[in-house]
Amino acid sequence: MKEKKSIGIADSKTRLLPNELFFDDSIYWLALDNGVKHYGNAYFVNDIGSVTFSSGFAGNGWGIIQNKLTGNTSATFDDLTIRKKMRIYELEVQKQSVTNGSWWVSDACSGDLVEEIS
Repeated sequence: MKEKKSIGIADSKTRLLPNELFFDDSIYWLALDNGVKHYGNAYFVNDIGSVTFSSGFAGNGWGIIQNKLTGNTSATFDDLTIRKKMRIYELEVQKQSVTNGSWWVSDACSGDLVEEIS
């Protein structure tokens, strides 16, 4: 079996192999055909999101953004699925509905007789 050759830093566990970058034995990046697999915890100092992102109802992409003035963090996604438990301390729902024609909202009802009026 052929031994893998690597480039390393003296007195450090950091080393570079083909398609692998090791920071130590348990924290490393592995290059895949469609991206990068990250081993170890990830901590982000700034925002994270898709390559293109714009917020709002007609926006696109996704983002987790920290407001520099307030320190509040907001996340924008197209869909969100929660499988187990979700805790919400304040919920604000903003729904926009559009109709191109008649829209009839009423209580449930039924009719027994229809009479034409001329």
